[in-house]
Amino acid sequence: MAFEAVTGQDLNWFFNQWFFAKGHPIIDISYQWNDTLKKQTVIIEQKQNLQETPLYKLPLAIDIYENGKVRREQVTLTQQKEYLFFDCNSKPQLINVDAEKQLLCAKKDNHTSDEWRYQYQHAPLFLDRYEAIDALAKGYEGNSAEAKIIISALDDKNPSIRALALRNIGAAAKADSTVKNKLQQMVTKDAKAHVRESALSTLYKYFDDSSLDNIAINDSSYNVMTTALEHYITKNPKQLSSLKKYESDNNNNLLYTLSGLYAQYGSDENYDYMINALNVASGFGKMGIIQNLGTFLEHSSPAVTEKGVDALTDAAKNSSSKFMNMQTSNTLSKLKKFVTNKIKELETKPEYFDQLSRYKKIEEKLTSSITSLKK
Repeated sequence: MAFEAVTGQDLNWFFNQWFFAKGHPIIDISYQWNDTLKKQTVIIEQKQNLQETPLYKLPLAIDIYENGKVRREQVTLTQQKEYLFFDCNSKPQLINVDAEKQLLCAKKDNHTSDEWRYQYQHAPLFLDRYEAIDALAKGYEGNSAEAKIIISALDDKNPSIRALALRNIGAAAKADSTVKNKLQQMVTKDAKAHVRESALSTLYKYFDDSSLDNIAINDSSYNVMTTALEHYITKNPKQLSSLKKYESDNNNNLLYTLSGLYAQYGSDENYDYMINALNVASGFGKMGIIQNLGTFLEHSSPAVTEKGVDALTDAAKNSSSKFMNMQTSNTLSKLKKFVTNKIKELETKPEYFDQLSRYKKIEEKLTSSITSLKK
């Protein structure tokens, strides 16, 4: 009522479709150019289920880019399938429907590759550029014009678009050697930590380049640091002891990364750190560490495995978190399958009778722990 009082308009249609009704418009946009009549046709069809969702009345702006100039047309859609006609002197380089990017909708915009590239280079908004890169990234070839735009998007002023380009740089990276240098620059110079981390992961994935490991390991961002540490140790598992200097840091991300590396490459001597990580991790950070501890115990000595089962069980019992109880139960169940298989293996080797007895004891303890946690 306040909006109607201020605007002097009947806004029932607006609140009926956006507030009282469910769903949202699903829009398909296509284009036809008639060179003889010098007319541009824009066809906009609403494809939502009209038995459950309303046919929307949609006021929107359409920007027409012709000969390097842009003009705006204001239209209101009221039909399920609308044919909009615009006079033009020549075929437009781009028709930008919903030029303000204000519509709450799912849409398929059937631009050509040339039009998407033009949109990225000339349309003014973040979403214009994001939509263009998202569309161009689908199935492009490494040395194509599309690839050049995606490479250029690595320098976009918006970090979300730089990150989007990184996620889709694969084909260009395989075909264009300049991408490697660009990724290296982003790892060391990008202002946003999540972009640096993504650039580093991309550098590892497509170029297996370890030249920036030392720089990345000392990055101010834990995400960048842990990505570099994980890559470095995976490449150099004999350097596992170099992680010792990070063990006093209780950042959840670092706790998870170190516990994961110890789970994969560590030994009994890393048990104390694994238990400390379990105890000091907070919130959902504990969930991954519980899983890592279970993996660690699979290749530990029987004595350490038995201690670890007790530690996991006590931690879960002393927590009020149902998620922790569930994760611990799942982890112990997985560990029990490992122990059961180990017992079957040892039963064929009489010389390992002492180990067999130890593992049977561990199996009994696991059964008891899992039962008590489920209760």
